[in-house]
Amino acid sequence: RPPPTPPPPPPPVASGFAAALIFCGAAACVTAALRNTPAPGKSGLGLQIGGLIVSVVSVALPGRFDSDADVLVRSPWPTLFNPAGFAFAIWGVIYLGEAAGVLALAVNREAARAAAPAAPAWLSANCAQALWCAAFRPWALSRLWLSSACLAATAACLVVSQRTAAPALRGPLGALVSVPRSLHAQPGEGSCECEGRLFTRLTLRAGTRDG
Repeated sequence: RPPPTPPPPPPPVASGFAAALIFCGAAACVTAALRNTPAPGKSGLGLQIGGLIVSVVSVALPGRFDSDADVLVRSPWPTLFNPAGFAFAIWGVIYLGEAAGVLALAVNREAARAAAPAAPAWLSANCAQALWCAAFRPWALSRLWLSSACLAATAACLVVSQRTAAPALRGPLGALVSVPRSLHAQPGEGSCECEGRLFTRLTLRAGTRDG
């Protein structure tokens, strides 16, 4: 069946303003993660739960390129290969693991207090991913650098969070919390590189056509 008709693109000024806002938001997420200053004496559990909610809700909203199963068959951009559909099953494992880790912190308040310094960067990472969800859509097809920047911000915030939490969380509980988040960072870095290459290829194609 033919792919669904994409919605009409927004006016250039509106889309440019939206892109600028999203880019500034991604930069703010990285800045907040690097500051990483939770209030003293707090468990950071609210930030842990809030980050998970932001992630689940933003990913669940339809309309992204990857929301359409046909994108693996008929990509809206030039590509040499597409990953098999089952490769994306890893995200189910990641989200279930992250939910289990947050639940473990909610049950074990002592562990939550130990992980509190990593909570702001965790929330920042999920906010950056929410911005990626807003950018990886038809309105920004000519601005794939934007979704790449959001993914880079997500991975950077996750790395900061993991480096902060590693000395405090050890053993099985530490693995339950940190392993899914480390897996989350790795696909983000790979996707960032892929989207950056796509943007470069589209730009070069446009330049060749105009020339």
